[in-house]
Amino acid sequence: MNQFCPASNRLKHPRTAAPFRLDHILKERQDLFRWPKTFEADIHAITAHIGEAASAGVLAGIETDLQEKAERAARTALGLSDGVSAVFGHSIIQLLEQVLITRSENHPVSTLNRDFFLFDKTLMKLGIAQEKFPTLDELIRKSPSHHTVLLSAPNNPTTQDLSPCELESLVSAREGLVLLDEVYVLFSKAPEHRLAFLKKHPNLVLLRGTSKSGLAGIGLGYMLCCETTAVEFLQSRVSSMISAIQAAMAIRLFGKYDELRRMAARLAGMRDNTGRRIAQETRCHPVSGSCDFLLIRTGRSDCSEIVRTMNDSGIPALAYQRLPGYEDVVKLFPAAFERGDDIVRILSS
Repeated sequence: MNQFCPASNRLKHPRTAAPFRLDHILKERQDLFRWPKTFEADIHAITAHIGEAASAGVLAGIETDLQEKAERAARTALGLSDGVSAVFGHSIIQLLEQVLITRSENHPVSTLNRDFFLFDKTLMKLGIAQEKFPTLDELIRKSPSHHTVLLSAPNNPTTQDLSPCELESLVSAREGLVLLDEVYVLFSKAPEHRLAFLKKHPNLVLLRGTSKSGLAGIGLGYMLCCETTAVEFLQSRVSSMISAIQAAMAIRLFGKYDELRRMAARLAGMRDNTGRRIAQETRCHPVSGSCDFLLIRTGRSDCSEIVRTMNDSGIPALAYQRLPGYEDVVKLFPAAFERGDDIVRILSS
C-alpha cells in the first residue's frame, strides 16, 4: 500500500475529479469506527480506482501472489500430500478463534484439566463453554463424540506428547473437530504421523506457529487440515489475510525448515544433557518430555525458595506449585541450559 500511494496521487477521484490522494485518505481514516459513513464512500472510490491504477502502472513490481507462494513453500517443506491444505493467519490463537466460531455450534469444547492456560481465556472470550477431563482416556470415553476437542500436543505445561495410538483413538471415535495446538511440534518425537492422519481424518486440524523458532515477532500462524475442512473454513470465516511481510517471512522460514529442525534438535540435546546431569549429580529427577523447556521434580512441596535462588542467579525458572500433581516441579527455560554447573549446585544444596 505504501508503494501504491505515491503513484495513485496522480490519479483523479472518480466522483469529484480532484486528486485522489490515497495517502491522505488512509491517514485520516485510521479509525474506521469513528468515520464509518465517510470511509464507506471513500472505499467505493478506492475500489473503482484499482483497475485504472493497474493500467497506469501503479501496481507494477508489486508481488500479489506472496501468500500463494508461502502456501507452496509450506507444502514442500512439510511434505504435505494431495488433499491436505495449509491456511495462514496472524497467530495460532487467531486461527483457533476463527475455527471455534465457525464450528463450535453452541456445544461445549472438551479440554484437559492440565493444558495451555490461554485455552480457558480464549473460550471465555468467545462465550464458549468447556468441559474438562482429568485424563485423555476419560475424555475419549466420556466426551460426546460431536463435541470439539482442544488439546496442546506436545502438552504445555506437562511436556507430554500424544502417541500415534492415542491420536488414532481420539479422532476415530469422534464426529466433532479435534484441534491440536502444535506450537512445540519441532520438539515432538514423531510429528510426521499426524500429517499422515490429516487426509484420513477430516475432523483433525493441526495449528502451528513460529514462536518456538525464535520468530514470535512476525505474528504468523498456520493451520493444516484436509481440503474440505479448509474450504469450509475459508468460506465462512472473517477475512484475515496475512500481510506481504508475513508471507515473505513464511517463504523464508519454510525455505530453511531443515535448519529450524536442526536448531530444535540442538536445543533438545542441551535440554537432555542438563537433565542427565541433574539426574546423576543431584537427588532431583528430570521429567522426560517433548517441549523446549525442562521440568525437574524436586521432591519438595514448596519450590519457591529454589526458584527464587535460581532467578537471583540469572537462571530463568518457574515453580509449578498451583498445578495439581506438579507441586514439586521446577520449570527450566531454554536460556537456563548453559548454566548447568549453577543449576546442579543450587539443586544439590
